[in-house]
Amino acid sequence: MHIAILHGGTIKKHESDKTAQTIAAELLGQDCTICDVEINSKGQWYEKGILSSPHRILPRVDLVVDTLYHIHEHKSLEHKFDLPQAFHSEPCVDMARKVSKQIGVEVPNHRMIRVGSDAVAGSIKDAWRNLHLPVMVKSATHRGPTLISSHVDDIRDHIEELHKRGCNVVIDTFVQGKVYSVIALKNFRGQKIYTTTIVETIKRPYGKEFIRAGSLQESQREKMRTTLQKVHMALDLGLARYDFVLKGNTPVLVNISTKPNYHPGSLLHTSFAMNGITFVEYAKSLV
Repeated sequence: MHIAILHGGTIKKHESDKTAQTIAAELLGQDCTICDVEINSKGQWYEKGILSSPHRILPRVDLVVDTLYHIHEHKSLEHKFDLPQAFHSEPCVDMARKVSKQIGVEVPNHRMIRVGSDAVAGSIKDAWRNLHLPVMVKSATHRGPTLISSHVDDIRDHIEELHKRGCNVVIDTFVQGKVYSVIALKNFRGQKIYTTTIVETIKRPYGKEFIRAGSLQESQREKMRTTLQKVHMALDLGLARYDFVLKGNTPVLVNISTKPNYHPGSLLHTSFAMNGITFVEYAKSLV
C-alpha cells in the first residue's frame, strides 16, 4: 500500500508536522510505502526535500493522509484521482449546526461572523443581546485560540484578532459542564459507524487535554452514541471527533472536528490505543 502523508502549510504547522511524524512512525515496517510530502507556505510540494508536484505524486498512491489545517489549492485533485483520505476538511459550522437541528440534535445557539463582513459591530451586539452569557468565541475551523467572555469589548477584540488570521468566527452560547468526547469511524470493524469509548476531556493550560474514562450511566452513553450516529450519517463523514456536554440527560453537541491531532497525548491517539486500533488498521480499512 502506497500512502502519501501531507503536512506543513501555514496554519498550525507544528501540529500538522507532529501528526505526520507519528503516523509515519507507526506505518514504518507495516507493508506500507510512505511518500512524505511537505507543502510550504507558497503551496509548493516537496518529496524528500525535492520540489515535486501533486500530478507526480498522487497517481502513484493508494491513500492520502492530509494533516494540513487549511484547504490547499490542490485539494480537488485528490478527489479527481478518486483517492481515499484518512482525514477530511472540517465541515462548515453553519451547515453542520443546521443539519443537526433538522434531525433533532441539540446544539448551542450561535452566530457566524465572516471575514470581511460589513456588519461586525451589529453582529456582536446581536450575539451579546440574544445569546446567553457568557459566550464562546472561536475560529470556525479550529485555527485559533478560544475566548469565553461576557464583555463586549473582549469579544470584539478577539473577533478582530481571528479575522486578521483569516478565520471566520463562531460565537456560541457557552454550555457549562463536563465535556465528553468520542471518535466515530465510517465502515470500520464491520460496523457502518464505529464509535470508540466515550471519555471525559479536561482542558489544561497551553491547550493540552487530560483524558479519563467518563463517569456516565449506560443510558447517557447510548444517547450520545445514537446522537453522533445520526449526525455522522447526515453529514456523511469519515472520521470525526464529537464533543458533548450533558444538559440534564440530554447530550448537547458542542463541537465536531474531522481534523483531530494524532500524536501521543492527543484524544484521537489515546482513543485508538484504548480501543486497540492502530493507524495501520484504520488505513487498510479505507482502501
